[in-house]
Amino acid sequence: MSKVVFYLSGTKAQHEGNRLLLASKMIEFGFEKGAVFNLPDGRVEVLLEGERERIEKFHTTAKNDFTSWVMAKTEEHNAVKEQIGNPGIMFSDLDFNDDLLVHKLEIYGHSLTFDQIHKGVDVYKELTQAIRELRGEL
Repeated sequence: MSKVVFYLSGTKAQHEGNRLLLASKMIEFGFEKGAVFNLPDGRVEVLLEGERERIEKFHTTAKNDFTSWVMAKTEEHNAVKEQIGNPGIMFSDLDFNDDLLVHKLEIYGHSLTFDQIHKGVDVYKELTQAIRELRGEL
C-alpha cells in the first residue's frame, strides 16, 4: 500500500462542499483510508492510502473532472463558475510518503460531520437572534 498527499490551491479551494465532495469520491473509488483538510494558508490537503495505481487514477480523474463533479451537484452552473473561480482550483502533483499517518475514511467522516454540525449551531444561533429582533419590531 502507498501513502500520498496532494494539495488543492486557488482562491476557492476551500469553498463549502469541496472536502465532502472529494471524500465521497474517495469512497466511490474504493479507498478505505483518506482525509481532506483545510489548511490555514488557504490550500486543501488530501491524504490517501491505497494501491499506487488507484491513487494515480483518482488524482488524474479528480484533476480533470472536479468541475463536472461540482456541476453535477447543482443546476446553477453560474454558481459553479463562482465556486470554482478563475483561474480555478489547481491540483498539485502527488507526493508519495510512507511515513504519512492516514486514518480510515469513516473516522474522517465523523470528524467532517461534527464540523458541519458545529457550523449549523452557529447558523441556528444567528437565526434565533434574528427572530428575537423581529419580534421586537412587530
